[in-house]
Amino acid sequence: MSDEDIVKMTETMLHVEGISLAYEGAATLVAARELHDRGWLKPQEKIVCLNTGAGWKNP
Repeated sequence: MSDEDIVKMTETMLHVEGISLAYEGAATLVAARELHDRGWLKPQEKIVCLNTGAGWKNP
């Protein structure tokens, strides 16, 4: 996963869902997407991604 992927996820979540993610929270979503794309996570599985930071602190 790249820094660019993480920044893009923060922007996407803010514009689509109205959620301001910290970079570490966005990294969990990028990782989940990659695991899904590689077949490690199945569509019927439920997972939890945590965002413990504040997106407004991002530069």
